[in-house]
Amino acid sequence: MKSKLLLCAVGLFLMATQVNAQHVVRFSPLSLIKGKAKLHYEYGGVEKFGFGIIAAGYYGLYPGFRIQPYARYYITDESLKGLYVQPKFHFSKNSFEVTINQGFADEETIKSDIDELGGSLDIGWQFLLGGSENIVVDIFTGYRFSSLHGKDYSGVETTQEGSDAGSELLYSLLHSNKFDLGLSIGFKF
Repeated sequence: MKSKLLLCAVGLFLMATQVNAQHVVRFSPLSLIKGKAKLHYEYGGVEKFGFGIIAAGYYGLYPGFRIQPYARYYITDESLKGLYVQPKFHFSKNSFEVTINQGFADEETIKSDIDELGGSLDIGWQFLLGGSENIVVDIFTGYRFSSLHGKDYSGVETTQEGSDAGSELLYSLLHSNKFDLGLSIGFKF
């Protein structure tokens, strides 16, 4: 009982100190096409700045995760609304596993880990819609740099399944290309 009262008191204190704070939670529906689910969180309690983090879970061919902290400067309006510029950093840890049939009874499973570090510089627009402006639509584009960019894959045959470099090349094309583009929708509270 005492722990419940303590949790209630801490919760009320945090709510009282954050009365003017603004929070946004968004989801990227188009990321599902590429085999990942992305959830965005942004705090916009500072005058023209927003700070947040994006968590992505990969499924399918490259199971793993990506964490992306970011900061935004809103050029046209207060925080959480309008045209913004955003530096964003990311860390990804994924794996690739394929089973190759080499003959009648020979079967080999090849597993490869793909670690990536990088970032992007984006420009975008975040819209607040609805009567109380609590529905959020965010669109952005920009340039992405990554530890996977600049590697030489010229000698890799992409049809050869199980190749570490081949799996890294396909991952780079799908999830880490140089053109960063996104759309997310969510709710402000």
